[in-house]
Amino acid sequence: MSSKKWIKLFFSIVIVSFILSPVLYFKDMEWKLLNDFDNSIVFFSDSIMKASPSCEKNKEGIDDILRGKNIHKNIININHSAYSPIIYSAFIKNIKKSELIIIPINMRSFSEEWIYNPQYQFYDKRILSEIINLDFHYLQTQLNKIFDTSNKYNSMKILRNSNNIGTIHELQKNTINIDFYCNDKKQKELIKYKKELIKKFEYHYMYDLSINNKMFTYISDIIDYSIKTNIKLLFYITPMNYALGEHLIGDRFKNKLNKNINILVEFLKVNKVDFMDLSHILEHKNFTDTQHVCGHVNHVGRKNIANYLHKYIDNLISKNTI
Repeated sequence: MSSKKWIKLFFSIVIVSFILSPVLYFKDMEWKLLNDFDNSIVFFSDSIMKASPSCEKNKEGIDDILRGKNIHKNIININHSAYSPIIYSAFIKNIKKSELIIIPINMRSFSEEWIYNPQYQFYDKRILSEIINLDFHYLQTQLNKIFDTSNKYNSMKILRNSNNIGTIHELQKNTINIDFYCNDKKQKELIKYKKELIKKFEYHYMYDLSINNKMFTYISDIIDYSIKTNIKLLFYITPMNYALGEHLIGDRFKNKLNKNINILVEFLKVNKVDFMDLSHILEHKNFTDTQHVCGHVNHVGRKNIANYLHKYIDNLISKNTI
């Protein structure tokens, strides 16, 4: 592309962004919630916060259970399927005042499936946030949106232990259409799908995590902003179905997951932020969407997570730090 065309493209992006931003502004309810000064606690999450199986009567989300603890703090929840520090790092800059921000970290979000997925970048929401906050990084975000294609993503090869387990497109076709949780008679059939489930666990969790993973950049941005604005953070690592992973794969699964979690934990320690590792707190029976290997949990699981969060918040209140 010639330099003249690049210049035209650049200014076109700038003009269109500023024209559209007021329209997006009034439609974006998340921005309005985050800009509310009454938000004592802002609770971000992916689908784990609210997801419940079709057969479960009690649909309370983690946030709902936490509100029921009578902690006398206003809790605003911002949750959506596939949310991660990618979008939290943009949203947090819309928060001008808050006593505490709770941020879950799903270990699956470090995988190629998530970190490189164009749909999981939430470009439009990030661009809106950057424009509102006069952050000219939005120009780069706009360009990334233009050149971040699904074809490139789908053709990416996934390596595990130096072995090619397939392209993302091939792995996404590895589906299991059985609800093992709600149809408890089907639990005995899990072993029939051992091959498919192993590949899902490998794809979602058994990557080689390094500090160079782009997700750490987004987490760092969140920490930097919290320091700048004196907003308290609590990170927590979401529960994973360790029991099933170890049953299907053995020590190889346990060792890889422990290594990856230790890298994240060390990063959080070095950055001196509060965190909880809840990765091991639940049993296999608490995980609902086994066929997807995604970390969704039942009401007992959501209640356990809420209990850990409540204990932390209650401790802050007793110390008069929030």
